[in-house]
Amino acid sequence: MRLVLSDRALTCVPVGRDFEYVDLSALKIAPCVGCFGCWTRTPGKCVIRDDAVRVYPLIAASDEVVYVSRIRYGGYDSVMKRMLERAIPVQQAFIRIHGGETHHVQRAVEPKRAVIVAYGAEDEAERDLFRRFVARNARNMSFESYDIRFVGEAILDTPFRLLAGRRIAAFARAVAEGRAQSMHVTMPITKRMFLWASDIYWRMYGRRHGVSKRQMESMRIE
Repeated sequence: MRLVLSDRALTCVPVGRDFEYVDLSALKIAPCVGCFGCWTRTPGKCVIRDDAVRVYPLIAASDEVVYVSRIRYGGYDSVMKRMLERAIPVQQAFIRIHGGETHHVQRAVEPKRAVIVAYGAEDEAERDLFRRFVARNARNMSFESYDIRFVGEAILDTPFRLLAGRRIAAFARAVAEGRAQSMHVTMPITKRMFLWASDIYWRMYGRRHGVSKRQMESMRIE
């Protein structure tokens, strides 16, 4: 099965047989409380019965996964991090030697080809920290292979966020269909389009504070 797991809503995501799309931002997922009930009380089943209980079985059953997440302090931001922490029912409490290291035994978890679409990194140092973070997580998350694609956050928070969402969705479709696909999201706009987009952006920004465009255009200083 193929899965797109995103911390924000995406447009034009393919749906169909053997393909799942999950917008984590639309779900109610509480933090893991570290009770280990999913290991010792109800093995393979989280004791917190919220939306997470329908997501971690999808993660376990998927052999191809696209993760879309903001980066925070070199790791996944809270929306994705919370879900991944709630996914520990897919593992057992017992430890094995794997690749010369100690790791938890996996339950019925498919080996995965993973792509991580990461946005919001502050600089190259944070991107490098995230690369190392994913590399260490790869064995616990049953990655056979993985690829990290960094995209700019700015385009996701402007009137062109739909374009970025479509690019990510197109990438997900390529994964779903087994096609090689590269992804590069930039601001493909003319100066005129930039003026139009920035006008919309700042009017929306002013509206949040109850300020009209006319008021924002005031020539008065103080």
